[in-house]
Amino acid sequence: RGRNLEKMNKNDRVTLPADVIPTHYSLELSPDLDPARLDFSCNMNVNCTVLNSVSEISLHSKEISISSVTFTPTGGAAISSLEITYRVKENVVKITFESALPTGDGILTVVYKGILNGDMAGFYKSSYTDANGNKKLMASTQFEALDARRAFPCWDEPAVKATFSVTMIVAVHLTALSNMPEKTCVHLASNPPKKKIVFHTSPKMSTYLLAWAVGEFDFVEGTTKGGVSIRVFSPPGRAEQGLFALDVGIRSLDFYDSFFKVPYPLPKLDMICITEFAMGAMENWGLVTYREVALMIDDKKASSQAKQRVAIVVAHELAHQ
Repeated sequence: RGRNLEKMNKNDRVTLPADVIPTHYSLELSPDLDPARLDFSCNMNVNCTVLNSVSEISLHSKEISISSVTFTPTGGAAISSLEITYRVKENVVKITFESALPTGDGILTVVYKGILNGDMAGFYKSSYTDANGNKKLMASTQFEALDARRAFPCWDEPAVKATFSVTMIVAVHLTALSNMPEKTCVHLASNPPKKKIVFHTSPKMSTYLLAWAVGEFDFVEGTTKGGVSIRVFSPPGRAEQGLFALDVGIRSLDFYDSFFKVPYPLPKLDMICITEFAMGAMENWGLVTYREVALMIDDKKASSQAKQRVAIVVAHELAHQ
């Protein structure tokens, strides 16, 4: 029985060819939270190394519609795609090019669209009520274990690590967050008004640890002894309910720095309440997402059991960092 289970798992596992490997993803995302649309577009550039000359690249992809693909070898001319084939059952897209890709480095450029789904996986929408009782929408990500492919075509395997640069184009009144701190924010001449937020490049990591979120948020913040900025983001009007988790977060990072003798490696740590969330929490590097009851709490009214739950979940997730 054990051998049969092992065989089944191996057969169900769709791993990609290792002829081309990514080293860096650059994503420029434009989400639309209009209830009539609930989609997003993206221009993606992936720095790749072609180990073996091939005329096709396969990527994990789900619920994504690709409009164009090119591969530009370093110092060479762009090679356009000849055919894009979706293997829906396997969550794979195969891109066939006009000619073989030469060995060496190059940039894979993919322009595509996706949906803000309601499945609490990939890049998805959540609803919440603001301080005035109005129903609003936010969007966030949940990529573990196999759902980064629902937000961008990628090598969605934990062993295939890369660095990531995220840029988000959002309405001016919205807040956008990602794993890394904001690098620049520029207001665009658009109607309706939008802004372009560029985040710093992440360390090398697996696709399932990448994260971003966009919506209207309030926050409380503090700083660890090591100088790391910690913020707890909440739906508007509920910032104070993040104070207990903020205190636990600061104490936890300070304790881990002292105990493990290894400093927290990122310049900031954000923790955010996701109103519709399938997990208890998710340890995205630098942007930890939480179910509401695992992060938000009224310190004056909450029971000791409720406080203990928040403390355990926060300390657990930060240990992953």
